[in-house]
Amino acid sequence: MTQPPTEAPAADALQFDSVEPIGPAAAAQTCGNCNQPIAGEYHQAGQMVVCSRCRAALERHFAASAATPGTVGKAVLYGLGAAIAGSILYFGVIWLTGMNIGLVAIAVGWMVGKVVRKASGNRGGLVFQGIAVALTYLSIGSMYALGVVGSGEYHGAGLVGAMLVAPFILSFDPIRVLIIGFGLFQAWQLTQPLQVRFTGPYRVAQAQPLVAEAAGE
Repeated sequence: MTQPPTEAPAADALQFDSVEPIGPAAAAQTCGNCNQPIAGEYHQAGQMVVCSRCRAALERHFAASAATPGTVGKAVLYGLGAAIAGSILYFGVIWLTGMNIGLVAIAVGWMVGKVVRKASGNRGGLVFQGIAVALTYLSIGSMYALGVVGSGEYHGAGLVGAMLVAPFILSFDPIRVLIIGFGLFQAWQLTQPLQVRFTGPYRVAQAQPLVAEAAGE
């Protein structure tokens, strides 16, 4: 058996909201996932020390696809709520300041991305990235869509199409497009697939017996 590396590979763990990473110096005597004592051998999942049984369970968990109908539906529902909240935030900023502050788009991307990732079980993936980016764009574009409707220049199917590309046809501004791109990238980045590296097994350090201070005691 080899000793663990001095720096564990950075990654989230299964109980990613509650478990704090611990280093090899902790002697790996408690599993960070099931919180049970470890005897003999331990492993590392990212920065978290786990027992052999939990490693096997974690590997099965991450091998399975996160994009089940239930998690995808949950991501769409929760993400839509965040997108609506983002639109309200956008309108609130305009109402309070009288200005269209494009930087709000980045905040919207962060909101939607965070919620969609949470709905995916903190695992992310291509499907959830697509959901987050689409909902972020709809949230940002809703403000510009009102301008398209108010212009009276588009009707029928043309109105729907114009609403979808409203940020680019209403007084086109490269800076605005760049900021919207940053917002979409934020949503994409926050929902990227979770990668966990497993290492081990390592041997648990054995406690050393106490040495008598004086002979004959």
